[in-house]
Amino acid sequence: METASGLKITEALLYVTTTAAILLSGYFIVARLTRQKGAEEGAILKLVDRLVQSEARAMANQAEILALQTKLEEARGRHATPSEKTAEDLTMLASCSQRCASKDSQILSLTGAKQELETTVASLQKKLSAATDAEKHWREQAYKQSQFQTPGDAKDILAQSQSRVAELEEKLSECYRQLVASRNGMPLATPQYEYSIEEKAFRNQFRAVVSAPSPEIFPMEYEEKMLYGF
Repeated sequence: METASGLKITEALLYVTTTAAILLSGYFIVARLTRQKGAEEGAILKLVDRLVQSEARAMANQAEILALQTKLEEARGRHATPSEKTAEDLTMLASCSQRCASKDSQILSLTGAKQELETTVASLQKKLSAATDAEKHWREQAYKQSQFQTPGDAKDILAQSQSRVAELEEKLSECYRQLVASRNGMPLATPQYEYSIEEKAFRNQFRAVVSAPSPEIFPMEYEEKMLYGF
């Protein structure tokens, strides 16, 4: 009986320890996902800022292209044949066109990177939500365990402990009756139907000592010492 109770206590402790380890692992997962989400959101903000700056530069380049085209048309109107000024304008126009094409390519690249990061953030948010749900589940399980609503073994251990207390109290009463009878010179078999004041005080002291008895906490040597006084 004592071995079975010890095994049940060990199983209950192992169950609680395993639950605590899983909860701690869930906390670490949530913290890591939160940090990763923050880093991804920071990267998105930087890319968006770069995208805005690139778009502003592209618009400035396009305005410069329009101004150069206007100057080119004016030069062509003033000169029947191309002049050195017209050649310079054409060169500048080609350079601006190349710069605009490069900026447009950068804009497309940044837009694609932004979309990929947004997809990654959405995936991380789903993982974070799942981890949060798992954490909530294990919190509820741990609370139920603390209220002795989940493990049936804990109830069995409590019932056995209460039975053990009743058994020991009965032994204590019998030994105390015999002790009082021997002190008064009475036969040991003489029944005693009412508890004396001393016996009631001794029983109350015993209950105070055995607040949570179990086979491991209350060994046989300690029982003999409490019952017989040596």
